[in-house]
Amino acid sequence: MTNLQPQLFLKPGEVVFEEGQKGDCMYVVTEGEIEIFRDSSNGRVELARLGPGDFFGEMAIVQATKRTATAIALCESKLIKVQADELEELINTRPDFGTRMIRTLVQRLWDTTDNLVGEREKLGIVLATEQLTSKKAPEKRARFKLRR
Repeated sequence: MTNLQPQLFLKPGEVVFEEGQKGDCMYVVTEGEIEIFRDSSNGRVELARLGPGDFFGEMAIVQATKRTATAIALCESKLIKVQADELEELINTRPDFGTRMIRTLVQRLWDTTDNLVGEREKLGIVLATEQLTSKKAPEKRARFKLRR
């Protein structure tokens, strides 16, 4: 059974895991703060800052995929490490953990959906602006001229 005592003691800047690594465990923060981020062509994109009681790294073990982001300690931090084969047992023996995990995952999905909608709206505004300012814009604008 999973040891529910902190097993990892991190210093500021210490990497928990990196994007692209194979994931065989998840983590629960007991003390400190962890930043989850991805690197993009525009630089580092922070996805989350997690504190005591929060968990991360579950995607890699639930879906048996590589890590989709990098996790680093922002300050001295303590983490509980939950192996993939221990997760089901933990959920069965601690239903409160399973319920909290489901609620957190649903909230993360809502947040991602809201962010996606916001980005699509921004993109729509940018595309509309580009169309109005492009060389073809006068033809399109002519259709909307008021008749006198």
